[in-house]
Amino acid sequence: RQGKRSKRGPAQRNERNRTGRHRQASRRRDGGDRDRQQGKEREASADQRSAMSGTGQDGIDRLLAAEMEATEIVSKARKEKQARIKQARDEAEQEITKFRQTLEQEFNAAQFSNLGGSDKSAKLAQTTEMQIQDIKRLAQSNAANVSKQILTWITNVDVTPPPKA
Repeated sequence: RQGKRSKRGPAQRNERNRTGRHRQASRRRDGGDRDRQQGKEREASADQRSAMSGTGQDGIDRLLAAEMEATEIVSKARKEKQARIKQARDEAEQEITKFRQTLEQEFNAAQFSNLGGSDKSAKLAQTTEMQIQDIKRLAQSNAANVSKQILTWITNVDVTPPPKA
């Protein structure tokens, strides 16, 4: 097996080698000044990090406060959305009720007009009521006669045997 080959061509590999050699040569010429400067920068960044540790806590506290505020805003928005949905549902129910009432009124009016109006139905109701009153009056006047006739049928029993056929 061969090792992994670079996808770069020979010209690109030579360029990389040249730049790498150039860096090494420049480090030797600086005489370590660059290393000293980098060490100072590292010390300064460490000092800044220690100074920012208090600031870092403040930053965390600010992030937590911002998160709490965002949570409150989201929950408030959800509550408002639920309130709007409930209001829309109530308004829709009211509109449905009104619409249903108007349809029932129209239906009743159409049904009433198809039956021929109130004159015929009122006349029919009046005639029926009069007939019921007549029947009640006749029943009261004949109640005594009917009870007498029933008593006579019960008390007068014919005990003669029927003729043989």
